[in-house]
Amino acid sequence: MKASVLARLPFLQGLPASTIAAVNRVLRPMSVPAGTVLFHAGERGDACYLVERGALRVATSPNGEVLATLGAGSFVGELALLLGEPRTATVTAVTDSALLELKRAELESLMVDYPDLAIAMSRELGRRIVASNHRLLGDFGPRRSVVWPASMVGAVAAALDPMSRRIAVAALRGASIGATPSGATRVRAPLFGGADAGLQSVLLGAPDEGNPSAMVATADAEHVLVFGAPPQWLVDTAARGRLVRLNADELGLRRASRWATGRAVGLVLSSGGSKTVAHVGVIRVLRDANIEIDAVAGTSGGAIAAAAVAFNRDEQFMRRCVKEIAHATHWRRLDFNFPPRSALFKGRRLRALFAEWGGGVDLEDSDIPLWLVAADVVSGAEVVLHEGPLADAMRASMSVPGAFDPWRIGEHVLIDGAIVNPLPAQLLRDAGVGVIFGSNVAGQATEVVVGHKLPGFMQIIGRMLNTMEREVIRSQVPLADLVIRPIVHASSTFDFSTSDTMIDAGVEATRERLADIAAVLRAAGVTTKVPA
Repeated sequence: MKASVLARLPFLQGLPASTIAAVNRVLRPMSVPAGTVLFHAGERGDACYLVERGALRVATSPNGEVLATLGAGSFVGELALLLGEPRTATVTAVTDSALLELKRAELESLMVDYPDLAIAMSRELGRRIVASNHRLLGDFGPRRSVVWPASMVGAVAAALDPMSRRIAVAALRGASIGATPSGATRVRAPLFGGADAGLQSVLLGAPDEGNPSAMVATADAEHVLVFGAPPQWLVDTAARGRLVRLNADELGLRRASRWATGRAVGLVLSSGGSKTVAHVGVIRVLRDANIEIDAVAGTSGGAIAAAAVAFNRDEQFMRRCVKEIAHATHWRRLDFNFPPRSALFKGRRLRALFAEWGGGVDLEDSDIPLWLVAADVVSGAEVVLHEGPLADAMRASMSVPGAFDPWRIGEHVLIDGAIVNPLPAQLLRDAGVGVIFGSNVAGQATEVVVGHKLPGFMQIIGRMLNTMEREVIRSQVPLADLVIRPIVHASSTFDFSTSDTMIDAGVEATRERLADIAAVLRAAGVTTKVPA
């Protein structure tokens, strides 16, 4: 494995080149055919494995519950290796895979000579344990989804039928769901005791007017699936981020079936200044492969791409946006502050440009759930933007500190979300998204030529953001099932001179991972036409 690839692994990021080179020297290449069990749960382990190519399925047993699917750049087996405990899961190659084996003896020797490796491994283990626990929460008992209008329960149940035979339907007080759909069991709502034993999904038809029992069921539901403009009581009662607006067409019903079974597919798009243009190439390949995205989140430059996905804008529109923002961020066209106080530029012209793109739409008008991230400049806290004017949310999310004035939304004064969450995978996990793919260009250094001439102001800002992103993003990467990593370069935060090359890099990086993406989807039970 090349040192540059090793350096991008979560537990090696930030380590000196000498440490990475030492690890590289002791790795043993392995070729593992598809279907091979790498190790079984309960076995003693003396090695961990880095995935160079292919995909591994982590499950409770060879045919048991799938806990995770690991693609290139992942590692597995480290708990047994470091702690001397039996393997906690069975790992099987989903595709023909190329692995690199690290034995305990070599690792112990390396940790003596390179203590920074031991510290980095300990930190990453903590992150992995937290991420694994988070994934397992909520997997017990049937998933309960409230459906409005109640007349759509039958259609949603029919869409679920190929995916699950253990479906129950019920009408909440004041609602009528009509005839019991074929293959479903009709029960009374609410369910008590063991009435829901053995069920996988429960669909609860919601009334037009709220009542106490319907409100309790709605507040407790995994998701509230609404077709059309919902009554206000549903909006007010649904847990934050759990109300999903859908169209009453074939695509909308497929999405409803994935939400109701915990198989919704999410896409998270990182910050990274002009380098986020690469997301356009990632989106193109996913669309060409007919991979349907059910929810999307983005930060800073990734917020613009996320909005394009959420509102189903085509690539021609996205390319036009790239050209217009490149034009708008040229220093001669920016609205300067005289004298500068909070930042060099006001950023009002950018907000006006974003409003032109969206035509004054709100975040909640999107075709699929959309979350954007900003940071509160007063408290330093992450602020999640899920409703209100889209133009304000995009402007706030990319308020680069020092470059653009903070942007006020309600009681918050907001700056660039990259400060707190460059790759907001946690948002999608918290929203109940079952499968998460990420596109990450954050943390890649801008090209600064060191010589007699000092770097420019925007280059310095870009370097500062890259440094922060590299550290903050580590806690988010393990929460995604697979992260695509286009390698792109820019001389500053607003250097769009190589946009076409960046898009091509996104295309290439995604095509290289298509087989892994298909493996993740199949392991999660999501139907896909992408070849293995």
